[in-house]
Amino acid sequence: TTRLVAFAAFPWARKSFDTQDFVHRVREDLTERNFVDQRLLHVQESMAKFLELPRAGDVPLETMPRIGLCYSGGGVRAMINAIGVTEALTKIGLYDCTVYSSALSGGAWFQALFYSFEQ
Repeated sequence: TTRLVAFAAFPWARKSFDTQDFVHRVREDLTERNFVDQRLLHVQESMAKFLELPRAGDVPLETMPRIGLCYSGGGVRAMINAIGVTEALTKIGLYDCTVYSSALSGGAWFQALFYSFEQ
């Protein structure tokens, strides 16, 4: 199997992983619809916590907002911006309420490193 290594300017961002492991994590049965259904269960709990509701069931899945993030391009500045935005959203509890995430250029550099680590 092939070994991939992700490098960045920061020592903590170095990651080596086996492509076979990556392929295993990207399951064939994980269609977008299945992913969204599974993700909404997590988002339901996170949204209830963010809104300070007593129970996750107080936010019905049918009316759950589908929050998406889009990290912009622009090289290193965009990557640093993506780091700051993600940290801020995580601190206030809104990041766990997102369903979709997309990026290009510098935003994608951050996103690739961020999602390559187990969380």
